[in-house]
Amino acid sequence: MQVLENERFRVEINEFGAELTRFTSKKDGTEYVWKGDPAAWKRHAPILFPIVGRLKDKTYTVDGKPYEITQHGFGRDLEWQAQKISGTCAEFTLTPSEYTKKMYPWDFICTVRYTLDGNALKKEHIVKNTSDSVMYYEVGGHDAYTLCWEDGEKITDYYVEFEGTDALSRIVTDENVMLTADRVSVPLTDGRLPISRELFANDAVMTEGLPFRTATI
Repeated sequence: MQVLENERFRVEINEFGAELTRFTSKKDGTEYVWKGDPAAWKRHAPILFPIVGRLKDKTYTVDGKPYEITQHGFGRDLEWQAQKISGTCAEFTLTPSEYTKKMYPWDFICTVRYTLDGNALKKEHIVKNTSDSVMYYEVGGHDAYTLCWEDGEKITDYYVEFEGTDALSRIVTDENVMLTADRVSVPLTDGRLPISRELFANDAVMTEGLPFRTATI
């Protein structure tokens, strides 16, 4: 486990999956990351690589050869190599193995860098293609956070902020949660998408190429 700390927060990141597991306030002990209760969902903030979601029949083809890959890829289920850069920064690197080559034929270096900066934890995904052909990949996060940290708060008091845009392009999925060609515009208010239990109730939602941040804590 790698630990990052500053005067306000303590952060714990597991080498397995390079997964953020705790983000704790030193002031009052508030835990901002989901605790990973297996009765509901055992993970905290898995990294999705080299695909996000799943493929039809779990299979795709490269140069005429079929490959079968697990949902959300293998990044969340492998040990990453950790390097502590400083007390507030750490990097985790994943490279190919015999296991990954059975699912994904390319050579790559996938790096995730966590930096604790003031009242924010920054996470960067850096992917390098080290093979001699075009590499197709996706990388994403499945981070889960606790909400309603103060007495009397409601989930609708929170929002996700997308910088530099006034609407999202939502990819519509079918009844099997497969992506379709359909897109739906989701308007934002001052770049903010309010959180509600109903928001994602009927559709899996993906957004394309947009930076985002949660409300400052």
